[in-house]
Amino acid sequence: YDKFFSQIVRYSMRPVTQNANFSVGTDVRDNKVRVVVTALGEEDTFLNFLNINARGIRPDANGFDMNFSQTAPGRYEAEFDTDSPGNYLFSMFPGEGYERLTAGVNVPYSTEYSDRSTNEALIDALVSLEPKNSNGPGQKSEYLTTRATLDAPLNLNPFRPDLTQATSIRTMWPPILLLGAWLFLTDVFIRRVAVNFDWIPKLWMALRSRMTGKENTVLTSNIERLRSRKSEVSKQLESTKKEMRFEPTVESKSRSRSGTDHLSQVLESEREKESEPPKPKTIQTPDSEAESHTSRLLDAKRRAQKKRDR
Repeated sequence: YDKFFSQIVRYSMRPVTQNANFSVGTDVRDNKVRVVVTALGEEDTFLNFLNINARGIRPDANGFDMNFSQTAPGRYEAEFDTDSPGNYLFSMFPGEGYERLTAGVNVPYSTEYSDRSTNEALIDALVSLEPKNSNGPGQKSEYLTTRATLDAPLNLNPFRPDLTQATSIRTMWPPILLLGAWLFLTDVFIRRVAVNFDWIPKLWMALRSRMTGKENTVLTSNIERLRSRKSEVSKQLESTKKEMRFEPTVESKSRSRSGTDHLSQVLESEREKESEPPKPKTIQTPDSEAESHTSRLLDAKRRAQKKRDR
């Protein structure tokens, strides 16, 4: 008795809590419910690092736990899946000394099951509009409201030939920029690369001969002409080599022998000169120098004549 009534009195009494301001928000999107708790303390300061314990109840009266995590200063978020439409209730305990928070959210049925009536006012407003340069406003089909038979929409022509073509403005700088870039690259390619189109006719002739199954007579005649010319040039080269071939004779042999004998004599005389001691130099007068110069010239002339005689 004492324990029971003491607990009832404490539960019904106003709780002694700290000064705090909590706000709870919910958001339903993509079959998920997101619960956001914003905690502000005295002088609107953020309350951080709270350990929020939460418990929820589904529409089928089954309970589930909610895990809150701090995502910003004074902001805590929890998210859970919605298995079925209905009311979801949950309670949150921010911590010791704070009041308990309760909230709920209603998850409706899918939008495809919602029953929407026809907006007659909007249809009449659209029909009453008269396009420019036309014969009048539009026409309303009774099938949209009554849906009795298909004769009305089949007899109505939705394509009006008297309407003007819709125009729109489009920026031109993207294609112009691409054109300028293409022209720039083409200009650089033409300036830097030597383009030769001589291979095009050759390729065309080869393809044509392969498709027709006939060889090119002009090409074969040119090849034969080149082969004959090559054989003639090779024969001429062989004949010139034979004419230019050197065959030694008796006179050339004797001359070669005499030349070798003369060379050996010159070498021996040079060796003897090197073995002899050097003679003292004599001081020559201008007259003697002139005589020696003329004598040397005469000796050189005689030697040249002897060589010619040989």
